Parts: sequence; structure tokens; C-alpha cells
Amino acid sequence: MRCSVSGPNFFTITAHTLKDSSEGWNAYHIAAAAHQPGLLYPAEGSLFVNNDPPLSFFLAGLIERFTTDAIIAGRILAFLSTIGTGIAIGLAACLMGAGKLQSLLAAILFWAAPWVIVHYSALNDPQMLGNFLDAVGLVLILRSPRNLVFIALSALFLTAALFVKPLFLGPPLALSIWLFVYERRSALLLAGFGFVFAAIGYGFEFFTLHIELLSQLFSPRVFAWSAIPPGQWLAVEVLPLLASLSLFRLKKDGLAFFAAVYAALAFGLGVVLSAFGSTGPMIDAGMAVALGAAVFLARGPVTGWTYPALGFTAAAGAGFSAGLGTGPLAAGGDGTALCHQFRHNGDQAPLRSGAVRDLDALLLGVKTGRGGCDQSHPGHWQGRRPGSDLTHLFESHYFSMIQLQTNSALMPPSPLWLPLVRNYYLEHQGNGLFLIPRFEPIRR
Repeated sequence: MRCSVSGPNFFTITAHTLKDSSEGWNAYHIAAAAHQPGLLYPAEGSLFVNNDPPLSFFLAGLIERFTTDAIIAGRILAFLSTIGTGIAIGLAACLMGAGKLQSLLAAILFWAAPWVIVHYSALNDPQMLGNFLDAVGLVLILRSPRNLVFIALSALFLTAALFVKPLFLGPPLALSIWLFVYERRSALLLAGFGFVFAAIGYGFEFFTLHIELLSQLFSPRVFAWSAIPPGQWLAVEVLPLLASLSLFRLKKDGLAFFAAVYAALAFGLGVVLSAFGSTGPMIDAGMAVALGAAVFLARGPVTGWTYPALGFTAAAGAGFSAGLGTGPLAAGGDGTALCHQFRHNGDQAPLRSGAVRDLDALLLGVKTGRGGCDQSHPGHWQGRRPGSDLTHLFESHYFSMIQLQTNSALMPPSPLWLPLVRNYYLEHQGNGLFLIPRFEPIRR
């Protein structure tokens, strides 16, 4: 059964449809954080991997206690974070000298940036929470860059963002460079407070969850140029990016320098992190260029076409996002999101709640045993286990069903492709390729 869901995601917060392949993966961890935190991080060698910090799971877990549905809880948190991030960007632009209209435009440019309104605004994913924490940290330091209390609070929020996802590096790096050039004492204080808060958070996780977080976060990843989206992103964001980078010419203007550094760093990091399989790093770049565009309008010569051009950019970004984010959604059905449901080696069945349980039943109603998929969450399987492990699992028919994306890393020329097709064949094609074991493997 299928249904078509059109329009921005925030209109479908309570929809019992999967919007992305990560929603089920995140739902499992939200439910675990709310009820059984010991399940957040599996043992070494498990077929299931978690290389995200736990803060977003615990915050969404608090909401889950009221909604009783982990997916909807994550979407609510994402929606509130998206609204809060846009407001914070507008406040930051105002603190950097932009007028009311220019600050409003900064917020609109961010909300309309590719993937924000349609994809991430109400998606069960921690991306927008991290952006919100970074935006609050940015507002605090801009409010009073020499005040010890504001510096400490800014460091707290910036560090908290890194405990949501370790990819939120743009704002703290840009702020450190800016402060080192213009307010060196503040730069040292920001770094010092950040180190203290990071150590406290790391120690708290070590003694409560009994995990060594760094080993979880820095598991191997595969670098793939094909995963980089700047071509799509630049199609609608090139004007705010160029406006932001042009601020480098205002050498004596410290705030303009910060806006330019932030835009350059966020875009560069977005490209690199995307290639390593991280999800959502270009959202930070969208946040940076929205802020930079507002500062450009406040500092640079404004012609008759400037505002219409940036308004067109916002409209084009929203339209581009809508084109990417609409379409048919399986009523139970992007199998990649359900990898956490599959049992393996007699391990304890993972937690289930609300829509997650229903989706699992829809997908695997006639299947029992074990299932596997290659993209339960981009980057989590890549490089974590040697290929010989998967080859052995294929040859032993370990999985009763495998869901494979058409752009999977297991496709040719992968050396794992031949062991896979020798032992599995295509049962049907829907949201990917669904393979089941052959009764007799094809001879080598």
C-alpha cells in the first residue's frame, strides 16, 4: 500500500509514513534512551552500529514519554528546532548590524534553503537540533563577546551541539578564528570552557552509559565524491554564498570578517563531511550564507535588484526542496529505516513503539528470522566490519531478506557483489531491491 504525501514535512508530523531511511533508526535510539539506555550502543562486532552521540536521543526520549511514539517525538523536536534556528539566525543578523528587514530575510533564506523546510523541518533526525544549539551559541557570543558569562554559555551550547552530532564544527571554528583575530582573550576563554564542558559530557557518558564515545564516533567511513551535493545546493544558494564571501574585502570590519569566515568554513566542511557519508552538513552552510547575506545587505551597496534577487533565491530554494521532498512514501515502507528491527544471533529484540512496530509488521509480515539492509543510516555500516564478515553471512544465508539500494556500495565493482548474487536472488523491487536466499548457491 502506498500513499502520496505532498508539501512541507511540518504538515505531516503525525503521519504514519516513513519520510526518510533514518527515521526508524533514530526511533529505536529514542525509545532506548527513554526506556533502556543500555541498548543505545551495541557491543563491538555487532551487526548494528551507532556512531552518533546520545544527547538528541535523550531529549527526544523526554517527548516520547508524552507522545508514546518515538518517531513523532523526534519530528516534534526537529520542528521546534527548525523554527528556533531561523529565529536565532535573525537575532544574530540583528546583533551583527542588520536591520529588521534584513534580519527577517536571513531567517527566511535559512528556512527556504534546500532540504530545510521540506526534508528536515519535521523529520525524525537530530540534524536540526544541532543547528539550533549552534545558532543559540552564536547569538550568545555575539551578544557580548567579552563577557565571561556569555562566553561560557556560548561554549555550553556549541559543545552540546557536538554531543548531538560531531559534524557541527563550523560555528565553533569560525568563532574561534574571529575571536583569535579580534578578541584573543575571548578566544582562549571560549576554547577553555568548550574543553571543560566536553570533558564533563564525555565523563558523564562514560560513567553512566559505560561507553568510550570517541571509539564510537570515529569508526571508519568510506569517502565517496558521489555523495557530495554542492551542485544541487549551489543551484539555488550561489548568490548568498558569493555575497557572504565578498565580505572578506571589508578587512577592518570584524563582524563582516566573521560572516565570511563562517560561510567559507561551513561550505568547505559541508562538502568534505558529505563525502564521508554524513547527513545534513550542507544545512550548516545554508545557515552561514543566510547570515552572510543579511550582513552583506547591511554593509554593501544595495541596488534595486538586490532584494528581489535574494527573494527569488528563497523562493527557488523552497521550490527546489519541495521538488526533492515530495513524492510517494510507502505506508510502511522504506525498508532501510527498519534495519534496527531485524533480529540477529539471538540478540534481544530491540525496543519498539507506536509507528515503528506497525511499520515493521507491514514490511515483514510474511517474513520471519533475520533481515539486512545496506543503508539503515548512511555511514554506519561503511568500513565498520571487514568484507570477509559479510561474505560469510551471505554464504551461510544468515539473512532471510536483504533490502538493497540501487546505488549501494555492494553493487559492482564491489568484491562483495559476487558472493551476494551467488547466494541471493531478487524477489521483488520496490523501495530498493529485495533479495532472498537461493536454495542452491550458484557455483563459482
